Amino acid sequence: MKYFYIARLNGLKIEGKLNRGIQVVDNLRISNNKDRIEKKCDDFFKHLVGKLEYDHLFEGSYVYAEGDYEFDKHNDEAKRMDLLNYFLKVSQVVSSCLWLIKDNSISTEQGFLYIYGNEFIKKSVSSNGRTNNFLNATGNRVETLYTLDELKQGLDINQKQFNSKDMARLDNAAAADMVTNKATRLERFNNFLDTARTEIYVPNKISTYCTALETLLSTDNQEIGHKIAERLARLLGKDSTERIEIFNFIKLAYGIRSANVHGDKLPKKFRDLNAQYEVSIKLDNYIRKFFTLVLENEELITLYEGDNKEDLNMYYRELIFT
Repeated sequence: MKYFYIARLNGLKIEGKLNRGIQVVDNLRISNNKDRIEKKCDDFFKHLVGKLEYDHLFEGSYVYAEGDYEFDKHNDEAKRMDLLNYFLKVSQVVSSCLWLIKDNSISTEQGFLYIYGNEFIKKSVSSNGRTNNFLNATGNRVETLYTLDELKQGLDINQKQFNSKDMARLDNAAAADMVTNKATRLERFNNFLDTARTEIYVPNKISTYCTALETLLSTDNQEIGHKIAERLARLLGKDSTERIEIFNFIKLAYGIRSANVHGDKLPKKFRDLNAQYEVSIKLDNYIRKFFTLVLENEELITLYEGDNKEDLNMYYRELIFT
């Protein structure tokens, strides 16, 4: 038998037409080729999925995978759902990879798994969805255009950094244990970043962005906001003027975070939604630049994966005073 998995990538617009598509991981690919959908999705698939869902798949970019499938007469339903959920989890990584190129709200809400190809075994279509959907830095859903080069650049990061295959095979309890007890600083950073990107309430988004920064830049619980601002400014700023600007901005963002997490009113000038948007967008951009810098710096990757606080403190002291 054969399987065919497909899910729409909401919020992604691709410049140009893809044929077979670009590899995400293993046999999972991203494409916008309508011919492939028409070829694989026959009348049986269309009938079970429904016209609205089929038209939605047909309208834009999607991820898909196809391969051989071995029927399990004793537990086939569970096997189908495990395969479908695995692909759904890995599909979400597309948004995370492409976020490193530019902010986006790309999400996979629903996926379908079509089992077919054996005249003696009934064909089937299974579906499932994701409850956490990514939003952009302002907490909104928008369509974001990517060139083919930008797609390839973003998806290349998946091969180098994201452990999407390993995490996707875990159930929710095991994944939570991995993040809280076994994950490296980089993995915890990715977890908090993903959480921030699902937030619709902007002060919560800003607060979780700050927590993400702390996973990489904090080594103790003393003067955290000051140290995060100082270290990020030194890493990203090209000169004293830019470093002071970054330092002051991060302190400002921490002021919003402090008021939000303690249940206070926000500072008066940030009670306007547009002012919150401005801070969130700027913070999102700084985090993107910082994470890109980290991924290109083998020394930092080694330090974060080793997670030795003394080594990290030494690195940051030398960074600040040289």
